[in-house]
Amino acid sequence: MTKKNTAARSSRADREGRPQAAPGVTWWRTKPAEAFDESTAQQLRRTLSTIAILEVPTWRAAAGGDGAAAVGLALRLDPQRVTINGLDLVMTALAACAAEGDAAACLTMSHCMRRFFPTSKREARLATSWLVRTFAMAIKRAKPRKGGVS
Repeated sequence: MTKKNTAARSSRADREGRPQAAPGVTWWRTKPAEAFDESTAQQLRRTLSTIAILEVPTWRAAAGGDGAAAVGLALRLDPQRVTINGLDLVMTALAACAAEGDAAACLTMSHCMRRFFPTSKREARLATSWLVRTFAMAIKRAKPRKGGVS
């Protein structure tokens, strides 16, 4: 889809009164882990800071960068009951934590993508990218063993 078509669709959706997705909240399901870095995390946090989920007490913490809160929210999502908007918001908070180097968030990204999109090859590739990122982070952090064997 071209930018012109995207802009036309956005303005038409605005005129029709349909809600627009906040900037970046669909990136988690369209971009591989390699596309997420500190600046991406900051962009996502700016978007999330404008959104409140009043009935979720840990939302503000998750949106603000608390990896444990984001992981907890993601793992509690019910694939049969969650709306796509709710899924996008929680997974965006999780992706921001993962982009900042939270290994648990990376693993949870992979797990949730496979859980919510079990038959999709595209999402399986994206899930694998998060798993690979987790392993790469673990290898970087591992200290070489004495005796020359690492």
